[in-house]
Amino acid sequence: MKSKTALSALLVLSVCFLWSATQYGYRDWEEYIDFSVGGAETEVSDVEFDAFVDRVKISASIKKLKAITKGTEFRIEEDSDLLTFLMDLYSVELAGGEFSIVGDDPTEFMDFKIDNLSVEFSDMDMVTSMRDDIPNVNSITGELSLRGMELNISPRLSYEFYDVTRELWGTPGVLAIDRFNAEVSYNRRGLITLDGSLSTPYGKASVEGKVLFDDRYPERSPIRKFELTVQNLSEELQEALEEWERESGSSLPRKGRNIEIIITGTLGEPLMDGKPLIERFYDEWDYGDIAEVSGDEEIVNVVKNGHFNQSHFLFGSDTDFKSKTIGEAFDNFFESPKWKGFVSNKGDKIAEFSGKAEFTGDKVVVEFQFAINSDDSFVVKYFGMDGESAPQVTGEGLIEKIFK
Repeated sequence: MKSKTALSALLVLSVCFLWSATQYGYRDWEEYIDFSVGGAETEVSDVEFDAFVDRVKISASIKKLKAITKGTEFRIEEDSDLLTFLMDLYSVELAGGEFSIVGDDPTEFMDFKIDNLSVEFSDMDMVTSMRDDIPNVNSITGELSLRGMELNISPRLSYEFYDVTRELWGTPGVLAIDRFNAEVSYNRRGLITLDGSLSTPYGKASVEGKVLFDDRYPERSPIRKFELTVQNLSEELQEALEEWERESGSSLPRKGRNIEIIITGTLGEPLMDGKPLIERFYDEWDYGDIAEVSGDEEIVNVVKNGHFNQSHFLFGSDTDFKSKTIGEAFDNFFESPKWKGFVSNKGDKIAEFSGKAEFTGDKVVVEFQFAINSDDSFVVKYFGMDGESAPQVTGEGLIEKIFK
């Protein structure tokens, strides 16, 4: 292990100066603390760790771990109660890292390996009051680099992970990343920039973005540029995406076999191809005048006897929806459940549900409206509470809770 001697010398001189100042009466000076480090470096190598806890073996090893700091300074001013923190560079590099867990049953294991990982912060300029919880960052640049990462989890430990990797990447239980690089920066004008690239055995991706951040109204921050390109996808991943497109009725923007996504708008309302990327609410469904309010059981039964699937969720779900039908789950969860089927004057088949449930400590009336497609599949077109439209993510969270 090695470290710079300048730091120790600086500390000794600082203590001597502060002591002498109090002895000779310099008490009318402005009171402050100013501390700086020109440079410091620490390195450890060949670290090994082994432990047995509750009949579980935990092992870890690191070939090299190195930390460097340069041009670090912080200053505390008593009158203004401000803390200023400046740093030219702080970096941590890890090489040859391995971590493993093996249970009492040797078929229950997890292995994690990485060839190289480095994290670096530079050009940091931060000012904060001692009373503030969140510092005011004037500028900072962060870089993350990763090479040769592999995560292997046995099916006995997590069958979900094993199944996902088998379906999407072809190597059951293994997630591998060849190389990942990302750089994020923020300056005094509020400009955030992002550049990144990812290379895996399953495909490659790159991203480039710029956002002009509004700290008073973050949701209004304009997205000046965001471009995501995905290419060289494996056959398994390509088939999985195509299946998702068929099930959801959505399509990813493509250029040949590449997927190219361009996002504009604001952080609060991002747009892709001029359309909302994330629907904040379910669509407000215009039924027109109701032509039939007959309690059509055939329409209702399409939903009651059906099941939710991944296409009904904005970001997917790992909940098991096959264990019971929607009717069984809803009727058991809600108080006073009511179903109604009707056809609008536009010819749309609508199944409507309402029931009482607790939400954040209050009893509310929850409403779902489902639109039935010609093939008897369905989509959630409206979710509300006490007669008011509610966010889609709230509705999805409630559905997951109902089926747990």
